[in-house]
Amino acid sequence: MYRFEIFSIVMNSIFIIVILTQAGFLIINIPNKIMTYALWLMTGLFLLNTLGNAISKNKIERLLFTPVTILLAIFTLVLALLN
Repeated sequence: MYRFEIFSIVMNSIFIIVILTQAGFLIINIPNKIMTYALWLMTGLFLLNTLGNAISKNKIERLLFTPVTILLAIFTLVLALLN
């Protein structure tokens, strides 16, 4: 389980760096093509996570986290399209 949690923390850290760079809060010289790819990848992962949450047996996960992940997918989609 620790491996999954470490992987999750690393992925979320990368997501935060991408979003902060896109918003201009971090000054990192990342090529536009890589930023766009990362944002599309994030959108896809959030959509898959939304599907997983929607079919979960856990009621809290279905009712609380499904809307959160669909919003994250929409927001990253908008960023990807505007990039």
